[in-house]
Amino acid sequence: SSERLIAPDFMLVESASALRRKVRLGEISHDQMIKGLELIGQSISEFVPSRQLIARAATLAFELDHSPYDCCFLVAGMAHGFVLTGDAVFARKCQRARYGESVRMLSGSIEQLLSTLRPRPPHSAKD
Repeated sequence: SSERLIAPDFMLVESASALRRKVRLGEISHDQMIKGLELIGQSISEFVPSRQLIARAATLAFELDHSPYDCCFLVAGMAHGFVLTGDAVFARKCQRARYGESVRMLSGSIEQLLSTLRPRPPHSAKD
């Protein structure tokens, strides 16, 4: 794909936290968590330092009444095309504030990624 994926530098930490929670809930294994982090890291073209995003993100956090974390993603998306999110509330807030062109919903992408990490059931030999 020719599209470059851009994210704040803390995205891998956030991803590790979310995947760790899935390990604790028994949804994925520790090895799948590590593989997932590697895949996420490899799919991001550029990690933007949060110090370059935070001033504008803090302003947007007040404007949108939303988390500065998510607003860092929005600022990165605004500068480089768009941000992907699975958060419908955040997407609606952006749309209402006329930042909708900078936001795209993930739809099933996270579930699809996780399904690639889940072990496949063993083939049963039918003779």
